[in-house]
Amino acid sequence: MNRQNYFDNAKFILILLVVMGHLFEPVLKEHVTTKIIYVFLYIFHMPMFALISGYFSKADSSLDYFWKNVQSLIFPYVVLQVLVSLLILLRDGNLDIMKCVFYPHDVLWYLFCLFVWRFILPYFIKLKYPVIIALVAALACGYVNSIDRFLTLSRLIVFFSFFIIGYRLKTAESKLIIHKLIPRKLAIIIISLALAASFKIYDVNLHWLYFDSSYRKLGHPEYYAAVYRFVLICAGFLTGLSFLVIIPDRKLFFTQLGSKTIYVFLLHSIFILRILEYINFFEFFTEVRVICLLFPVFAFSLCLILSSRIVTNLAMPIVNPSFLISILLKYRNKLFNVPLIK
Repeated sequence: MNRQNYFDNAKFILILLVVMGHLFEPVLKEHVTTKIIYVFLYIFHMPMFALISGYFSKADSSLDYFWKNVQSLIFPYVVLQVLVSLLILLRDGNLDIMKCVFYPHDVLWYLFCLFVWRFILPYFIKLKYPVIIALVAALACGYVNSIDRFLTLSRLIVFFSFFIIGYRLKTAESKLIIHKLIPRKLAIIIISLALAASFKIYDVNLHWLYFDSSYRKLGHPEYYAAVYRFVLICAGFLTGLSFLVIIPDRKLFFTQLGSKTIYVFLLHSIFILRILEYINFFEFFTEVRVICLLFPVFAFSLCLILSSRIVTNLAMPIVNPSFLISILLKYRNKLFNVPLIK
């Protein structure tokens, strides 16, 4: 099997599901069917993003790796956080500085989390039972009533359990290990059960699936509330692994675009969805059958467009500002290395 094709396919299909979920979000209150699909997607797609991120991360505490993560994660995080804050200022006429600084906008929470996860990874894996400790922390943080979207702490702690599992799966034959854990037929059954469960829990408070709130804020101050989160984490893990089992490992027409999912991830949320909301795009769709047929096609088209060469080249200064910084440093060195004219 071709491992590179496999993971590129997985990343592209996962980002497609992310875009689909975000497109369905504005019409959730209008149709039960869209909410069922949305709940089904959110059971597993972000847990698997964290797992794959862990797989491709290194337990490297060197300054070079730290600086590489600053360039690839913190630089675009800061640039886009400021840009979104300016857009909010233009729209509302005022800006909450505290939220701008301490509350990541839109999908930027994931960039911040990924940076922190990679920073603590080389130290965390030295613990005796890192996966168990991460899982206990994910369950325990829900009892902290003040935990919320501040520095995206709740998500940072909960999704770290998937991240650390992904890192532990990093072996030369990781896909074979997944196949041994979950046979293909069983994987299809698990995915079907998750879809069936979505019909039953579609009216659940969605913040249970976002993992961004305390149990009390979710309306469950009981001492056993962690059981609900544990069930969701297990469901996300099993459904996500089942999803990974059925991913094809051959080269498809979108395979090469799997390496550019960061552009789709950031651009569709920060720019495209805002434009669609501004032009009242979602108000044109009231028929559920049209939504369920058209939105997946639209999401797929967006993924193809936003990961195309022309878009990634145009967006590089925003999504990858370290590219510009390297150019500036290069010319700065040339400028200061010019010999003085006597």
